[in-house]
Amino acid sequence: MPEFELKSIYKRGAENGLPFGIVMSVMAICLFYGAQSPLLMLLSFILLLSLPGLAYVYLRRCYVQEAGTSSFSSLWMLGILLFLYGSLICGVTTYICLQYLKPGFIYEQANFALHTYQSMPELKNSEITKMLSMAIQQKMLPTPIQFVFNMIWVTTFIGSLISIFISGMVRMWKVK
Repeated sequence: MPEFELKSIYKRGAENGLPFGIVMSVMAICLFYGAQSPLLMLLSFILLLSLPGLAYVYLRRCYVQEAGTSSFSSLWMLGILLFLYGSLICGVTTYICLQYLKPGFIYEQANFALHTYQSMPELKNSEITKMLSMAIQQKMLPTPIQFVFNMIWVTTFIGSLISIFISGMVRMWKVK
């Protein structure tokens, strides 16, 4: 049997989650400051599109290091952990930005969305416009920490779905 590096999926997830989280954090910062610079918004979009490719690289590296013996479920779990650990790192960055650097960001974005909806005749009197207006008036918008926890859950869930496909792709090409 060939020699290969056997490492815990959790350890691999944590090791790879750090750079993955840094990429996600840079993406989040670019999003927060993207209104002032279209270049930052473009960079944020590019980083978002690069996340599945980066996940593929980490999962494929694991598959190759384990000489092609990784099961679909272990690769999927690695992908989930990659997105979970990455989103935890990004969550800290996002919290700092929303709480201290741009404390009015959530309110500004909600107002921007409301004005956009109100300027569209088909959405002007819609239920979503009324609900958003009420949420702003009654100060029912999420706090930074609520936003961050929701972001972590959503990112991990979407990452789980993406990882299903990536895990299958990784196993399509055998290791030589």
